[in-house]
Amino acid sequence: MGFGDERVLNSFFLQFLWEFCFGMEVAKLLKSGRKLEFKKWPLFIIAIIGISLEGLISLKFLSLKSLNDIPAFFGYISLAMWLYAVLGQDTKKAWKPICKYSYEWYLVHVLVFTTIFMIGFQGLGRQLVLGLIALIVSYVVAVGYWQLIHKVLKV
Repeated sequence: MGFGDERVLNSFFLQFLWEFCFGMEVAKLLKSGRKLEFKKWPLFIIAIIGISLEGLISLKFLSLKSLNDIPAFFGYISLAMWLYAVLGQDTKKAWKPICKYSYEWYLVHVLVFTTIFMIGFQGLGRQLVLGLIALIVSYVVAVGYWQLIHKVLKV
């Protein structure tokens, strides 16, 4: 077990606290009737860089894994803000089918990603393709898992 696997570091509560506070401030702003306005290209570039750094750190720099939540946060929050800037209120419609299965997706994604990455293709391009495949397959597995729990077993 390396330094990057220490849960004390990669699950630091203050990170989640300030992410929560950021969300509450945005919600307060939106509830007051004001609109969020963003420059789209900087958000898009920050999203690409942040999400890419998160993946790169997770795959290639395991000793820095405990720090990958920082670029991940900036990447995903920028992606969410960019989608809001592009789609406006239709963002809710875009996320609804994803959010319906988000808990199941959370439960199965590591298993699916680990299994698919065991193929072990060399080269960043091939690994990015594998990552995209793993993303799609994990979502499909999550939907199947949701169907099993809610439709077949009726839990």
